[in-house]
Amino acid sequence: MTREDPLTPQERVAKEHEALRERILDAAEEILVEGHGERLSVRAIARRISYAPASLYYHFADRDAIIAGVLGRGARRIGAAIGAAAGAERTSVGALRAAFRAYIRVATERPALALVVYSMKRPLSTNLARGATGRNPNLAALAALVERAREEGQISVDDVDLAVRCVWTAAQGLVIRLALDQDVSESDKTEVIDAYVDLVMNGLRAGGTEWEANKDRPGRARAVGSPTERNGGGGTRRSGPRS
Repeated sequence: MTREDPLTPQERVAKEHEALRERILDAAEEILVEGHGERLSVRAIARRISYAPASLYYHFADRDAIIAGVLGRGARRIGAAIGAAAGAERTSVGALRAAFRAYIRVATERPALALVVYSMKRPLSTNLARGATGRNPNLAALAALVERAREEGQISVDDVDLAVRCVWTAAQGLVIRLALDQDVSESDKTEVIDAYVDLVMNGLRAGGTEWEANKDRPGRARAVGSPTERNGGGGTRRSGPRS
């Protein structure tokens, strides 16, 4: 080792391997965008970075592992943005607002890639399934922010896991719409994102919703926590299944 090169041989090799791994993922993203996922292969990536295909298998088992690497790297970017944005806020509500905005902003930084990722035919996640907040680190971070705000009495949510899954799914829809409308002005984009965040926060503040199985219609559920049914506004309390 010299003063100019303080790394040990092992550290230098590890750094080189990490750099190649990043090049592989960069090339995979480029090819995914160019071919909408149809032309991605280990050989195509190897040609793009001028390496032998065998070299790539040292880092990734197959094409699916490379796709998982692309998705994982994107998820980590989103997680870092959410953490930084929320951490800069003093209040739980401010942290939630910042987290929602950060997710949408980062997810739409590369519109073409976002469209490819969300349009892939193979299932990429189970974020709609019960317990997703325990499997997805970003959903877990958002759930922790929701739980904090609930404990402080700033919002009212009966089911944190369900609320986070619904909010996250709606945000993904907005991400796709913004990715499709690439000609939208920055001011209009900001206006829509801010309106979405306001709607989400108003919904979380409005009060939790209890769900009761409708015996007459299996598989369906009805809300029994609406202002009318709670008779909080002087309305008539409903009872029985809805028609």
